[in-house]
Amino acid sequence: MQTLCENTGFFVCTLGRKDPKDQGVTRFSLTDRQQKFVVAYAALNGNAEQAYAVSYGPDLSPAQIAAGARRCLNSAAIRAALAHEAQQETEADKKKMIQPVTKENIVAALARLAFYDARDVLEWSEDGLRVKASSSLDDDTAFAIEEVVETPRGLRVKLADKRAALVELGRALGLFRETPSRDPAQAMSRAEIEAELDSLRAHQKKT
Repeated sequence: MQTLCENTGFFVCTLGRKDPKDQGVTRFSLTDRQQKFVVAYAALNGNAEQAYAVSYGPDLSPAQIAAGARRCLNSAAIRAALAHEAQQETEADKKKMIQPVTKENIVAALARLAFYDARDVLEWSEDGLRVKASSSLDDDTAFAIEEVVETPRGLRVKLADKRAALVELGRALGLFRETPSRDPAQAMSRAEIEAELDSLRAHQKKT
């Protein structure tokens, strides 16, 4: 977990190691610059040299930055802080993904499949078809993508069946009246059907 340090304005990494005396959470001792390195490393997707330059000063030579980044990564306290932060991020992402199965969540999911706009995924013109980068898609649009396959001719993207999603959404909202199926035990025999048809023909002749 990260807590804001009032003195430095940067985040301090609180690690989950239990103290044998009070069983509380202890804090690994990091200098201000080490704290900055931990935060920058996570923000820069693991680029240690850029994180070191941000934390220790961009005026250093490339060799100094590379050596300093290696020293930071070899620090047991920094490695522990980075591992803890990565675990916290993973747990937070899992919590975002796991949602209770409720009618409201099912309806919301069906709505995302039913009302996406293909233009948010694809661009087409006289010059051809282009698939947009995944980093540019919002969560609702990405949710509507069922499959992405790389082929020799490029990417093949399969989107959700909007019509099927609309039908399921309508059923979930009670917009469609289901027609009850006929009980097989009550099904008419062939003779009964022919008799019914004969009766209808006779009635039509009279009229």
